Amino acid sequence: MPDSVGTLFVRTEAGVVERAVTCAVVRLDLSGPTPLILSSVPEDLPVGEERWELLQLLAATTAIEDWLDPRAAVDALATADPMTAAAALEQWRAGSRTAAGPADLVTTATGVPGEPPEGVSWSVWGEWFERRLAQGPARSPVREAPALHRVGRFDPDVSVGDLVSAVLETRTDALERWLADAGGSRRLRVVVDAGRPVGSVELTHPALSTTAQHVAVVLQRGSGASPLVLDAHPELPPGGSTERFPHLGAVLAAYTGPALQRLDAQPWPAQQALLRQEPSGVVDHLLEELQDLDRLDDDGVRAAVLGAGGAVLPGDLRGWLQRLRWRARSFPWREEG
Repeated sequence: MPDSVGTLFVRTEAGVVERAVTCAVVRLDLSGPTPLILSSVPEDLPVGEERWELLQLLAATTAIEDWLDPRAAVDALATADPMTAAAALEQWRAGSRTAAGPADLVTTATGVPGEPPEGVSWSVWGEWFERRLAQGPARSPVREAPALHRVGRFDPDVSVGDLVSAVLETRTDALERWLADAGGSRRLRVVVDAGRPVGSVELTHPALSTTAQHVAVVLQRGSGASPLVLDAHPELPPGGSTERFPHLGAVLAAYTGPALQRLDAQPWPAQQALLRQEPSGVVDHLLEELQDLDRLDDDGVRAAVLGAGGAVLPGDLRGWLQRLRWRARSFPWREEG
């Protein structure tokens, strides 16, 4: 792009630096008969022709604000443009012969050092990335951008602080057991009937607003004896899925429930937070429940996630949960030691 396009101001450890705009990253929806532009942002990525296709694939793994996760982004691009994916594979293999490792290759190709798109090991992610490009188009690539399909809103005259105090008092015994369990979950979501209307729960697809008298509180272990209150919101009565899938409601919904709007911002950062923060035993129990959940039909999966307090309900909900299981098993998410 010409120099007249503009300048980027990038925050680094040394402060804010100016960088010339070299290209534009355009996100397209390719699900219809004609491409639909979702967004266009200036970037300072390297534009060397020898690795142009690889740059596009690598950019897809990081510029995912409109996607459910990096793998979904790679699947979509590899399926929509197999020739670009094939060229990227050859460029990756060629670069690997001279680079110090995947991290060095990605930094050279993108000009941006950083963490692996999935997990904490560049070598493990690099091996997967090469295998994925070699596999070619995906059978059913994700086309839908993520959305928060459920939110809870308190009535203006409700004292949220008083409600939270009441919830904590009501569940004192359960919270004490949770805090005393050294291997227990880092976050916990509890739901209590307030006995009166406190707000509404709003859903999309279909559009629906329901008066709510239950309150959900999302807690996190703190350094002291008391947990931190991360969020509170009106909630629907707990469904039967909370008994069959307790970690789905208490743990997964603590990251991907209506509080997501204020805590982790998007479904992918929420998944990352869960995998990085929760103890391995808790994650294992959650994965077992998700495997059991996968035996239900699509309507059953959606009803179970909704009943457990989930707010992320994409059209490919089953695939989204399967990819959560896959990445938890495929990549290390915590540094050893």
